Amino acid sequence: MSRTFDEMLDLFDAVGKLKRIERTGWVRKAVSSPESVADHSFRVVWIGAYLGRRLGLNVERIVELALVHDLAESHTGDRILGEAGLTREKKNEEEREALAKIVGSGEAGEHWRALFEEWVAGETEEARLVAQVDRLEMGLTSVDYETAQGLDLKEFRRSAREGLDPEGELMRLLERAEGRL
Repeated sequence: MSRTFDEMLDLFDAVGKLKRIERTGWVRKAVSSPESVADHSFRVVWIGAYLGRRLGLNVERIVELALVHDLAESHTGDRILGEAGLTREKKNEEEREALAKIVGSGEAGEHWRALFEEWVAGETEEARLVAQVDRLEMGLTSVDYETAQGLDLKEFRRSAREGLDPEGELMRLLERAEGRL
């Protein structure tokens, strides 16, 4: 029993670290008081759950996918693709290794690792929605920071658009948010 408690505490410690890891892109753009990875994940969970219910998808699965999608960053940090030669494949592999350490090898660990693989593969409607919500959330946050701090963060919305269905509801949400600038 104590091993199970220790494993749970290790997981909860990793989740707690996400509250202290600031999102790298915002730091580099000199955003004052930038969001943490946990802040980002919280809004991804909310948007995903809301839109998932609206679309008739499995909301529990969406919430779990959203919770696991950045969990490995408690060990790897919030890194940006392309920097220092970081490819999508290398980032995914490093995050797989970190996630295995965080969630362990038991039944619960297998569950969370399978969810991470589902998110990476993007083969389910829920995983594809979470991937798009991840991008939408970044775009919405760029609008928040531009409005509050007067920064030019259009590049984040351009990046967000690359991951959104050009004809989809999430793109329209981002466009509507931009219209508020």
